[in-house]
Amino acid sequence: NVLKLLKDVWQPAKARAEQDAGVLQEMMRAEGVNGDLEKWDWRYYAEKRRAAEFDLDEAQLKSYFQLDQMIAAAFDCANRLFGLSFEEVKLPLYHSDCRAWEVRRDGAHVALFIGDYFARGSKRSGAWCSAMRAQAKFPKAQAPIVINVCNFAKSDPALLSYDDARTLFHEFGHALHQMLSNVTYEMISGTAVPRDFVELPSQLYEHWLDVPEVLAKFATHAETGAAMPQDLLEKGLAAATYDMGFQTVEYVSSA
Repeated sequence: NVLKLLKDVWQPAKARAEQDAGVLQEMMRAEGVNGDLEKWDWRYYAEKRRAAEFDLDEAQLKSYFQLDQMIAAAFDCANRLFGLSFEEVKLPLYHSDCRAWEVRRDGAHVALFIGDYFARGSKRSGAWCSAMRAQAKFPKAQAPIVINVCNFAKSDPALLSYDDARTLFHEFGHALHQMLSNVTYEMISGTAVPRDFVELPSQLYEHWLDVPEVLAKFATHAETGAAMPQDLLEKGLAAATYDMGFQTVEYVSSA
C-alpha cells in the first residue's frame, strides 16, 4: 500500500541524506566554518560539491541536446513503449513556431499532437500540456488534439539544457496520458484524474531521458553530429541523480 511504499523509500533516502550531510559538514570545516550544517546551508554547499565532483561544462553538455533530437527521442520511446508513430503534418496553426504531428497506432489515427516550444512575448512563462479536444466515445467518438507548450530559447539549431530536455519529456508524458485515453465520457478523459495521480505519468516518462541507450542514440553534437562521448554521458547521468537523498526526503516527508 501507499504507506508501506513511503516507509520503504524513507529509510534509504534518509540514510543517503545523512551521508551527504556528513560530506557537506566536512566541506564547511575545510573552509574554516565551525558551526553545524543548517538547513539554509544545504543548497549552497550541495552546489559547491556538485561543481567539484562532476565538473560539468553546461555549454558543452547543451551542444548535445538539440530540440529536434529530443523530440525524436521522446517519440522513439513512445513508439517502443506504446507502438505509436508520429508523422509531421502541415496545418494552419495559431503561430508559425508551432508544429503538428498525426499520431497513429497500427495504421489507425490516435490523436493530433501540437508542439509550441519557443518563448515569445505573448506567452506566459513555464511549460504545460493542454487538450484542445479530449478523447471520448459519447455522444460520439472523438480523437484528442493535444498540445505541449514550452518556453525554450529560439536559435538555429535550438539547443536545450538538460533540465529543458527533462521538461520536454515531462510534458510529453502528460500528452501521452491525454492521447492514450480510452474512456467513454470526456469528463474523465486524459488528465481529468485525481490531482494526486495526474503527475505520475509525466514524472515516470521523464526517466526515459536518463536511459543511456536513449542518450547514446539521440544526444548528438549540433555541429558534428557525433554521439555524446561516454565519459560526458556518464558524468551527465551521475549529475542528474545528484542529491537525490535530500530531494527524496523532502518529497516523502511532505506526503
